[in-house]
Amino acid sequence: MENWLPEGRRWTGAFVPKPDRAVDVGVSGYNNGLGDDIVYVLGPTNPYADEVFVQITTYLSSNNPSTECIDGDMLPYQATWFDVTTGRGPHIPFAIKCIETAQPIDNDEPAVFVCGSKPGSLTNRNYFILGYAKDLRRKVPWSPNRVEGPIWVKEFDYQPDDTILPMVDEATHIDANAAYVVVTGISQNTDGTFSIQPLVLDRMTGEMAIPPHTLRLTEPGFTGEPVGVRIAQAGVYGDCLFIAGSFHNPATGQWKIRGRVTKISNAAHLGDATYSPANGARVRASAMDLEVDGLGLYVAGTHWQGGSGAGKAMVMRMDLSGNPGGDWLRLFSLPGGTSRECVLNAMSVVKSGPTDPAMIAVTGYVERPAGQGRTDMLTLLYSGIGSNAPDLRWYAVESEEPADPPFAIGKAVVMRPGADLADWRVYVAGFVTNASGNKDWRTLMYKSIDLEGSPYPIANTIRKDFAGSIGDDEPAAMFLLQPATQRKVVVVGTSYSFDTGDDFYSHKYNDTTP
Repeated sequence: MENWLPEGRRWTGAFVPKPDRAVDVGVSGYNNGLGDDIVYVLGPTNPYADEVFVQITTYLSSNNPSTECIDGDMLPYQATWFDVTTGRGPHIPFAIKCIETAQPIDNDEPAVFVCGSKPGSLTNRNYFILGYAKDLRRKVPWSPNRVEGPIWVKEFDYQPDDTILPMVDEATHIDANAAYVVVTGISQNTDGTFSIQPLVLDRMTGEMAIPPHTLRLTEPGFTGEPVGVRIAQAGVYGDCLFIAGSFHNPATGQWKIRGRVTKISNAAHLGDATYSPANGARVRASAMDLEVDGLGLYVAGTHWQGGSGAGKAMVMRMDLSGNPGGDWLRLFSLPGGTSRECVLNAMSVVKSGPTDPAMIAVTGYVERPAGQGRTDMLTLLYSGIGSNAPDLRWYAVESEEPADPPFAIGKAVVMRPGADLADWRVYVAGFVTNASGNKDWRTLMYKSIDLEGSPYPIANTIRKDFAGSIGDDEPAAMFLLQPATQRKVVVVGTSYSFDTGDDFYSHKYNDTTP
């Protein structure tokens, strides 16, 4: 595939076999006046014994061919963070977000944000949120220079007196704009269940913009599991907070999905939506995305009819404006394959304009026929206008025939819009297992027009096995470099090395397909 080329870089925290696992990627522009973006790769690093730190490493995307930077060069911007006041581990990062504004952001302003979970003062776990400058450094009063470290650090503990239980607060998703940083995660209640706990922080100071208790999403007797948080960028829902997640009651077996939109300026809840399936069905959300104007909140997951049997891939739209016709639900199983479980892991929603169709891409896996004990990578593309229920444009089931691996699973998906359907692209990253049982990195590119009417299209694909039969190579996240006309996709994850164990690994793919 000479026109679908990867360029990769490896980072290791210690030149001994230690686990360094990339979990997310962020990209920030305006870094050096040359038109290059900075790619930030986030993950936990384990440099010493049982300690786990937060690690950020950076690369140049080299969007501008006139620069003298080698494509993908590592930058000197590196950050390793832990809270010395509560011990050195484990500090587990989950997500990173970089922001861009209409004007370049001053290097003394917070522009890169990280969230995760850290040890508390006792046996509890607390949120942490970090606000970094673009070079991951800050000014200090005693020095004319800049030193490594965040500009601000925010810790959140919903139950400060953790004498009853070792309470857990864990921030798992993050978003930001020019004014605010928003996170969401799980937060334990005194009865042992978990609520979904969003936070809204001032971007410049890290201070709470809304009292946390007014944002807490609780279902008595249920345990919540968030799947995302977003700030709408435009329209009537501009500067509104959107959250979604699943709730499960272990006593009754009941499942439901909830979504909410909150106006950040006054903390008013503008809309709530709940999907509770009938007849004992179970649902579990795994991903969410948002139209740019906030008019549609989309959730992907799995739906088990009657509480048992094979799950179906589920894509739904939750209309939070109160429009009774704005909600819809689509379930998918392979034709003639109702006993084959379909599970979705990731979602991407792109809407080019107010009257253009929202394109919805999801990926995950589908079980092979009964008795095989294997899975194939599954990707679906839906489109629909406004609140109209969407059409399934195509589905793709990908394996590695004739290699016939035990498992192939999609982990991340992004879309690149085009002037017409022929120019749209869907990029998917995941893994396949090889004959030795370890995971190989896999990235696919679908040309939308090629898939019309074809249930099993052949995708342009790249498979990487960096250390042969030893160790796993697994993508974790993707990012489409802007402007999208470049057709450049950054994929980050983990790769195994004989010398250093698990390492961060980053690929940039240049799509020059016609």
